[in-house]
Amino acid sequence: MTAIAADIVGTVARVMDGNTFEIVSSTKDSIISIRLCGVHSPERSEPNYRPARRLLSEKIEKREIRCVRVGEGTVCDDRSKPTNKGKVIAQCFIGDDDVTTIMIRARMACDWPKFSGGHYQKVGVPDVCVQPNELQITLCKWTHEKAREPLGVSARRLVSRQCWVDWPAQPYLKPAQTI
Repeated sequence: MTAIAADIVGTVARVMDGNTFEIVSSTKDSIISIRLCGVHSPERSEPNYRPARRLLSEKIEKREIRCVRVGEGTVCDDRSKPTNKGKVIAQCFIGDDDVTTIMIRARMACDWPKFSGGHYQKVGVPDVCVQPNELQITLCKWTHEKAREPLGVSARRLVSRQCWVDWPAQPYLKPAQTI
């Protein structure tokens, strides 16, 4: 694993969900919260949260990881903020393997082109799922009767779930073969 000075290198201490985890820095002087850039996976209140979290844990927990911060050479540069809600937004690698690609190939995460520029739609997975942008959500909001209510937070989540592209029957994906 070749790291440059600006990279975050350390051991994954804890996984929160399918795209968020904590690293103990290699100098062991800090814990850094990381959110993978360009991807969306199930949140705690959404279906398949546990399988997505479990898969990410199996792949990265207690392993050395290298993360490149947004703005320093990631697929999300110029599209994403470098931090959000106290988390560093980064593209992360176990060896040469992009962690986001692992999650997408396992169908436990969606490419988010608003931030990735569509990078993860090209990872060799047929019908890779895509997180819609706000315009797509607006265009498909009428597909669910609850969406006719004023779009509060809960209604927006419901709309979002109905508008995902290329996901099987549930809003999140059924487990795929082990990668």
